[in-house]
Amino acid sequence: MSDTNSGSRRPSDDEILGAAPRGIVGKEAQVGAFVIIGIISFVIVLFWMTDPATLRGRYMLVTQVDHAGGVRAGDPIQMQGVNVGRVHGFELVNGDSVDITMEIEKEWLIPQGSYTIMGEAGLFGGRALEIVRGVGPGS
Repeated sequence: MSDTNSGSRRPSDDEILGAAPRGIVGKEAQVGAFVIIGIISFVIVLFWMTDPATLRGRYMLVTQVDHAGGVRAGDPIQMQGVNVGRVHGFELVNGDSVDITMEIEKEWLIPQGSYTIMGEAGLFGGRALEIVRGVGPGS
């Protein structure tokens, strides 16, 4: 038996390529690039609009002191000898005091009425902020 049916001829590669819609690959690449740019933009706006400490499971507190005493950003914050956070930053207030922003781990609640004193962080001369517990409820 012969397989030479004139009605069931196989199309050639050129005919298949000619029948496929043109520009599909370009459109898919454009859509993919658009989605990736959208995701990156969303993440950037998320970090820009929210506090980074919130995403790390921390909250910010501000304490005001007369003299920063050599404390640097990143130095530890302790309460009853336990590290509860890190110094986040500083701001001079009217030239006579310093606002120190503290980044506290969410698991540690600082009672109202607490205040800070300067402490020593280690043998190599590091500084730390020591939180002296107040008598109020945790904040």
